[in-house]
Amino acid sequence: MRKNRRIAALLTAGLLALTPCVSAGMMVADATSITINKVANDSATHGYKAYPIITGTLASDGATLTAMQWNSALNRTNLETALKAFDSTTFGSFTATTTPDDFAVMVKDYANMEGLAKVFNDEAILPKTAGTEFTGTGPYTYTAENKDGWYLIRDESAAGNIKSANILEVRGDSPAITPKFSLPTLEKKITDADGSNPTDANTAAIGDLVYYKLSSNVPELTGYDHYYFIVNDTLSPGLTFNPDSMQVKIGDLTITKDEDAHTESENQKYYIVTEDVDDSTKIKVVFENFLETVKANNIAKDTAVTITYNATLNEDAEIDPTKGNPNTANLTYSNNPNFEETGTPDDKPDEPPTTPPGTPSDVVGETVEDKVNTFTTALRIKKVDQDGQPFAQGVEFTLTGSKLNKVKKVSGATFTQDDENGTYWKLNTGAYTTTDPETSGLSDAAKAKYANDGHKYKKVEATASVVPASSTAITSTVDEEGYITFYGLNAGEYTLEETDYPDGYNKAETETFTISTSDIDEESVSWACEDNENIAFNDDVNEFQIQIVNKKGNTLPTTGGVGTKLFYLFGGMLAVGSGVVLVTKKRMSYNEK
Repeated sequence: MRKNRRIAALLTAGLLALTPCVSAGMMVADATSITINKVANDSATHGYKAYPIITGTLASDGATLTAMQWNSALNRTNLETALKAFDSTTFGSFTATTTPDDFAVMVKDYANMEGLAKVFNDEAILPKTAGTEFTGTGPYTYTAENKDGWYLIRDESAAGNIKSANILEVRGDSPAITPKFSLPTLEKKITDADGSNPTDANTAAIGDLVYYKLSSNVPELTGYDHYYFIVNDTLSPGLTFNPDSMQVKIGDLTITKDEDAHTESENQKYYIVTEDVDDSTKIKVVFENFLETVKANNIAKDTAVTITYNATLNEDAEIDPTKGNPNTANLTYSNNPNFEETGTPDDKPDEPPTTPPGTPSDVVGETVEDKVNTFTTALRIKKVDQDGQPFAQGVEFTLTGSKLNKVKKVSGATFTQDDENGTYWKLNTGAYTTTDPETSGLSDAAKAKYANDGHKYKKVEATASVVPASSTAITSTVDEEGYITFYGLNAGEYTLEETDYPDGYNKAETETFTISTSDIDEESVSWACEDNENIAFNDDVNEFQIQIVNKKGNTLPTTGGVGTKLFYLFGGMLAVGSGVVLVTKKRMSYNEK
């Protein structure tokens, strides 16, 4: 009998469903064990089992299987029904009494071994009790002892693990089998606007665009009737998604957004994006007919799948350096090629079924979340007089910096009289303090700075406002407590100038400084201020702080002042003295005559 090794070699190299080596009435086998290698980088524990379909006796030539018999556990009546439903042309003459030799003739040179494997992958045809479990013999192999024959090898991994397609294999042939399945991954990065310089964390100002790139690849699709490929992306409240910026590609093929949902076309190429905004924005990108798109466009395994978009850092941005404004993403993917999947409800055919509703089915897996983060910071200015008391008399500051965009400023806290519940006292400067003027040890000079109106006041917090920087500058006036806080600052170089101050006071020195970062990653950032010892980061309130002092000007003598009167007095005294000397000298001269 002639042997047909060509089909086996082709399918062993290219498919998970390995073709039986068949001839007219015979199948070929060489050994009595099956070994399956573990796929590299796969940390899951797989539960392989080998189910004999046809067994026989290995001939003395070591290559020919003779005396073939059906496995007695095989339900051939159910097999007949299933084969005719699967392919009535090839298996139309199959009956429950068909011999293994006749069946071998039917499947000689058969092309759709993946589909045939699914036919046998039915417990009503081949019960699970008929299988021999593989045992691990090392970190990368599984072995099962068996009789010579034709086997269905099932991957019975726990739900959630990715499974390999079932294998139809004539065994045992000594070479080990390496299942062909890939472990999908999803990587998320923050990039520059052109997609360059990928990173896990960055800094930004309110109003800045943050650019994202999600990268995956076309996985091994052998054995699948349908493939779910869904990207789940969550933005924190400090980020506003810009849907028009999204671009989706498989390799060089642009995938178009389906505005009507679930469009049918010759080459597919559509995705659906849904947006759910609550405390955070949740984006779901569903690839329509992913498997069909890949096949129709001849896209190879491992071709890159990319999603790019941008989001705006908004006024809700978090300034806590241990929290930041994170963005997380993961991938939901098909993980069971042995499950006959044709899509679920007509309104969402490209999303996995839920059993029970709301719970993902066991035909999909999920990658771990990949996190990126954007950090921003704040600067708080406290204005005081030369004695350290809050100063609020119309003091205005301008913050200038090339990295400014929009700034959330908090200024304008007011105070209302509340003698019963108030905790503030009014100062002559118009500002307020929590220090009771009756505090023991307070000097008379300090007490003289209080308005002494006999009332206590309650603070009414300011409402934050977001304003765009004009020519990279933002200006604001201190509130009645002497404060301004600028939120949403990026790392960069800045200048803080007092641009308006009260009569009788000197202008404060202009402050220049650089905000920088160190140890930045997706979890946290360390902020620092360079070139200015007056500004420091306060970890308790997560902001930079500076205290700026206004000092009164000095008084110099002027016309009509005390200095001029003294000149008049001294001049008069000199004039009188000169007159006395002159009269005295004349009298002396007269007496001498």
